[in-house]
Amino acid sequence: MGLRLQIEAYLLGLVNTGAIDTVIPRRIAEELQPPITGRSTVPTTKGPVEPYEYTGVIGITSRRRAAPMLVSKDVGFPLIGIAILKPLSLEVNPATGRLRGSVAFLHLRRIRVMRLGAHLR
Repeated sequence: MGLRLQIEAYLLGLVNTGAIDTVIPRRIAEELQPPITGRSTVPTTKGPVEPYEYTGVIGITSRRRAAPMLVSKDVGFPLIGIAILKPLSLEVNPATGRLRGSVAFLHLRRIRVMRLGAHLR
């Protein structure tokens, strides 16, 4: 019988409306040890990079969804891309800079990143 292992980290992250994907720092990924699902080429201001990809769960307040994430050594804190906002029923209010859904949230929020698919036998 397999045992499902779930590791959580509560972090402050910034919603980056100029980014599609969510990116977490390498140091956090090293602690969570997520199962890597691949690599992709991503354009950045420093030129193209090839970060590792994995799927984890992102939670902003009580809303949670599985989502692809990228791992980067070039960011110091999680950057939440716009691709996860719609599944969480959130959007950025351009007038206030706050996240809104059924409840308005601050632009800078505590997020929960979890590792999925870790099985010990």
